[in-house]
Amino acid sequence: MGLPPLVITLVMTFTALNVESTALKIFWACLGYGLYGAIGATMEYSSSTAQLANMTKNPDERSKVVAIKSALQNVAQIISAVVFIKMVRFFGGSNEAKGFFMAALVIAVFLTVICIANIIITKKYELNRDGTYRSHLVGIGAGVGILQQIKDLVKIRPLVVLCGNAVVEQMLYAIRSGILIYIFQYYWSLELFYDQTILVYTIAMVVGALLLNPVIKLLRDTNCAFIVVKLITAVLFVVNFLMIKSMGAAASQASMQYGVVWVLFILSGLFLGLEMVFPFALMPGMVDYSEWQTGMNKGGMVHSLFGLTITFGSAVGGFIFGLLLENSGYVANAVQTAQVQNSMLSLAFIIPAVLLVATAVIQLFFGLNDKKLNSIIAEIAKRRESETTSR
Repeated sequence: MGLPPLVITLVMTFTALNVESTALKIFWACLGYGLYGAIGATMEYSSSTAQLANMTKNPDERSKVVAIKSALQNVAQIISAVVFIKMVRFFGGSNEAKGFFMAALVIAVFLTVICIANIIITKKYELNRDGTYRSHLVGIGAGVGILQQIKDLVKIRPLVVLCGNAVVEQMLYAIRSGILIYIFQYYWSLELFYDQTILVYTIAMVVGALLLNPVIKLLRDTNCAFIVVKLITAVLFVVNFLMIKSMGAAASQASMQYGVVWVLFILSGLFLGLEMVFPFALMPGMVDYSEWQTGMNKGGMVHSLFGLTITFGSAVGGFIFGLLLENSGYVANAVQTAQVQNSMLSLAFIIPAVLLVATAVIQLFFGLNDKKLNSIIAEIAKRRESETTSR
């Protein structure tokens, strides 16, 4: 269901209307991008992430799958950043609008093939050989209205905590990713150095994602590891900020070119990449927990709610970032005052650190550890076995 709106709105986003009206062009761009994020991407995201809860009930296997999936997502971002504009130039030549449309069309075709392959490969986790649903998916939401299902979900404290955490986290990511280009351009005058640094930064995030399972094993609990990684990342942001401030613009500029400031910046990216994958490792457990509490598998609703919070947090974060930058006194394509530069540094390091600490505090109320989750999964399995025997 999510594939058609995903590919259609993707191509729509990169389709330029051949009209004179600027207002109509802006409306079309906002409509395409809005539909892509709110409907296309959300529908595909919710269904694809919900699959993990059906693939395995082993928390260790889940964390491995999440780590690999998150790492591949970051790799995809690197590839798209490198390849997309080259495709635009290849297909469009001097006609940039045509280039963007054709590049988006190629990606849409590739995306369609991948999604169909995913459906074929993973259907064994949801369907029996005769095409009927497997027992753990029978009667999902049957006889229960959407409003009642939502009411049931908001009573599940771990899910509410995780969704609240996701809103703040997405605000953090929106502010952090939005401000970095401004720091490189207006504080360090290293605009041309930005691309290669962000490439290494993204690779570090990929490595961080792959460390998920070892870190969980080291700290012996997923939620505990999540909180610890948040605090370490916040400390790295603050140390990076203090180092830059103590050095000043000129010295920190030199150090940002493969010096200690650069190393610390990349290290913070590694931990941020690790921190970002924890919610996806915890989400399958929310499906089990909701079934344990309500007696009904609510995988679709659980992941839909989580996807909604991510979309909402990103939108709010982008809006707040714009307001903060505008009110800092920033003037585009001009030399910025010391006050504006300090505001930019705070947006890049201090505000994300504060938000990370805030989410760590929120996560303290999660109230579900791996030991308890394992017992819940075992109890659900006994319930299903008992129901099967009684039929």
